[in-house]
Amino acid sequence: MRYNTQKANHRQASAKLLGSLISSNYGEKKEGLKPKQIIEQVGMLHGVHINYKQAWRVREEAQILVRGTPEDSYYNLSRWLYKITETNPGSLTYQHVDAAGKFKYAFVAFGPSIRGFSLMRRVIAVDDGNYHLYPLAFAVVDAENGASWKWFFRGLSQKIPDASDLVFKLVSRLGAAMLLNVYQVDRSEFEVKNETMKFVVDLEKRHCTCNVFDIDKIPRIHAIAAAKHIKRDENRFVDASHLTETWAKAYAESIHPGGELSTSTYPENIDELSCPPPATKKKSGRPPTKRKRSVGEFGVPGSKSQSHKCSRCGTGGHNKITCQRPIG
Repeated sequence: MRYNTQKANHRQASAKLLGSLISSNYGEKKEGLKPKQIIEQVGMLHGVHINYKQAWRVREEAQILVRGTPEDSYYNLSRWLYKITETNPGSLTYQHVDAAGKFKYAFVAFGPSIRGFSLMRRVIAVDDGNYHLYPLAFAVVDAENGASWKWFFRGLSQKIPDASDLVFKLVSRLGAAMLLNVYQVDRSEFEVKNETMKFVVDLEKRHCTCNVFDIDKIPRIHAIAAAKHIKRDENRFVDASHLTETWAKAYAESIHPGGELSTSTYPENIDELSCPPPATKKKSGRPPTKRKRSVGEFGVPGSKSQSHKCSRCGTGGHNKITCQRPIG
């Protein structure tokens, strides 16, 4: 019987081959092996010695095998958008390309969110969904500028019912309503005065000339003062869009996943909608491996952030100005 022996640094141990051997360590929720760990595992399990640069290429090949390339993602974007509309009836999706036929914008509004929004008050707040807003629509754009905002709102107006009467969010506070002077005009209309201004409140129409009651659909200081004046519960004038049962209806429907793209059926012209990725300038240096966090996001638990200690007693949780520990 004949055996072939190879050296530990044999040239046929390519990055693609080694990447296929360790690809099981990577996935959507797996960070995977780092280059130093790859060097150790490849040497221990396969008897091949590689350097750090080679280990980095092995890592890239393993990630491509599991997650695909960015080019693959853009190619499959039209398929993914089609699956959204197929599994979530009533959804709205758009894909926009530039003059060269490359990707520029993408827009997604799920059908359940569109129907749920019809139960909400007529306000759209443009912000990150992590700030506890009702998720209505999402967009991927090249930059935050006038053209991309115009494109986004044009798509939004296609399916949002009565989009012409939408307003933007104002926030006020429940102030000292009892300190205001209230004069009843008729059964539902009141004049409310503070030290410098006058406001007219109509409880039946749920209107106040300050416009906060009209927008927030919650009685604020002027409406509360009017309700208290006639010994009515101000909570009775809260719009139905703020009630628990309304929110339960808004979240009653589920957003369904599209399933495996490779085994699904599509229209014959789906390939005509595919587009290459946008032209980007490659940055110098090693590419980052972690997502850049948005403003307002919490830090990762257990991160190795610098811990600050009191310079007087050496313990954490305070500084030398607030230190109350005796020094003996």
